Amino acid sequence: MNGGSSLLFNLALYLLVMLAVGIYASRLVTVLIAGVALLLAVSNRDFVHDMVSYASAGLGAAFGPPLLLSLRWKRTTRWGMLAGMLAGAVSNIIWKNMPAWNEALDLRIASFAFSLAGTVLVSLATQAGGTRADLARRFPAVDR
Repeated sequence: MNGGSSLLFNLALYLLVMLAVGIYASRLVTVLIAGVALLLAVSNRDFVHDMVSYASAGLGAAFGPPLLLSLRWKRTTRWGMLAGMLAGAVSNIIWKNMPAWNEALDLRIASFAFSLAGTVLVSLATQAGGTRADLARRFPAVDR
C-alpha cells in the first residue's frame, strides 16, 4: 500500500512539474516571438505597412469579387466563386513577386481584376442548376 501511494505521489509530482515547465516554456516562446516582431517593426518601419498592405490586397482580391457577385449576380456558381478566390490569391502572390508588373499596374487592381474575371468566366461555364423544378425535386419543401 505504501509503495503504490509513493508511486502515485511521485507520478503526480512529476506531472505537475512538467506542466509548470510547459507553461513557462510556452510563455518564453511567446515573449521571444513578440521580441522578434518588435525588432522587425522598429528596424524597418515600411515592413509592417508593406505586409499589412500585401495581406489586405490578398484578402480583398480573394473574397471581394466573389462576394460582390454572389450578392448581385444570380448566375454566380460555387465553382465560379472558388475559381475567383483562387485566381485572386494566386495572382496576388505572383504579382507581388514580379517588380516590373507591380510598377506597371498596382497589385490590388490586378488581383481584383483576375478574381473578377475568374469568377465570371467559370460561373458562365458551369451551370447553376437553380431552376424551380430542380429545386423542388431536391427539396420537396420548396413547393409548399
